[in-house]
Amino acid sequence: MFNLLAMGDTMDTDAEDGTNSSDAFDGLVDWLDDHGIPAFVYARRARDNQNVSYKSIRNMLKAGGNMTVSYGRYTLSDGEFERGTGHAITLVGLQRSSAGVLTLQAHDPIQGGGSLNTQSATQVREVHPVEETRNIEGDVVKVLRWGTGTDPYVFIDGWMAILPLMALTNLTAGAVALYTAGVATGQVTTAKIKLPFKAPLADIAMHHSAPFATVLAEGSGEVWTLNLGDRTWTRLQGVTGARFIAHGGRHARLFVVQGSQILAFDADDLDERTGDAPLARFDARASVDALSYDHRKDRLIVACKGGKRLLSLSPALSLHAEIATPGLTGSSRLTMSVNGRDSTLLLSRAGSPDVATLRWLDTGAVASGRFRLLAKGETAANHVDSKGRLFVNEGGKIASFDMDGNRIKGSPFDGLRVGPLLKVSRSTNVLDPVLSARKAWKN
Repeated sequence: MFNLLAMGDTMDTDAEDGTNSSDAFDGLVDWLDDHGIPAFVYARRARDNQNVSYKSIRNMLKAGGNMTVSYGRYTLSDGEFERGTGHAITLVGLQRSSAGVLTLQAHDPIQGGGSLNTQSATQVREVHPVEETRNIEGDVVKVLRWGTGTDPYVFIDGWMAILPLMALTNLTAGAVALYTAGVATGQVTTAKIKLPFKAPLADIAMHHSAPFATVLAEGSGEVWTLNLGDRTWTRLQGVTGARFIAHGGRHARLFVVQGSQILAFDADDLDERTGDAPLARFDARASVDALSYDHRKDRLIVACKGGKRLLSLSPALSLHAEIATPGLTGSSRLTMSVNGRDSTLLLSRAGSPDVATLRWLDTGAVASGRFRLLAKGETAANHVDSKGRLFVNEGGKIASFDMDGNRIKGSPFDGLRVGPLLKVSRSTNVLDPVLSARKAWKN
């Protein structure tokens, strides 16, 4: 009971209204970090224009996710469904038969109409949801319909998943190395996944709300997405000559740089794609040197003109602002990463221990700084997580540092071999906090 009370306090749960999903996400991330558990959190919600489909849940389970799903009770008006109340349950099983029939098993904390103040007996609740495309308060998305009732309609409209911490790097030619840390033990397993092309890797990007990673082939500029659950590849059709890639946005986007052009593609259900056309494009009118996504402010940050200018773009690639970049000596590859919790931007160059920091406020004010990593060798491939941990290639091994440059311990990946590129999975809260605060969207 103490653990339940502590978790409820961490998530700011209200005894009458339930739990705000954004608060639940942040509370869960904090709880995992406070207990030293090597895991990260993803979430998805239909109202944030993301499909809550069988495939999206299956992918999470195959990647080792421990999940809760939420269902909402809806009324229908003029072809649009409006949420009234909601509830979250623990997912324990999901199957699809050869005939396409779905079976979902869950543990429900108030199963059988029990009291909200006592823990119900652990029983498996089994339902057969049907995948439908519906207009959920203005967003036309896939949801799973629970039952056949119409007063109210019930849809599974969101999920939250705890996944084992992962890291991707290019150790050897022709393959990408996937490190996975066990949630319970922290023990790291290594998988060598063959690339679908012969060229070296030019860039890696981790998806922010699905167990996917996207890679870029050097030379041809082909873009391929890896399903981290079943280890299959899917190509982004019609795209060649790409130089950089990044994932981001509440409405799941994949950003691709071709010369001075930045293209935005729909990044939902990337492993089901057969043909792709960009949703938007932007001409930076200069060479692009790096890009990274600021999930807290829902904006794409682009470094260009030899790393001397920074652009702030909306998910639809509208230019918001442009500023000068903090000076970094050298001309080696520029690495840029954004802390998802406070939007601090980190920039560094391969081979240099110097890291520039920048906080670009909504008012237009800019606060910049600099620190030096207390590293023992050349560094590269800096990547910051939502708690401010900086993962670095230090002389061919992964090392962790804080935002003052001090070496820190605790990452299961420290000391493992690493290539020129490194990406580490991190908790990314893409849920709209304004929507989460509405009573109808609490669970």
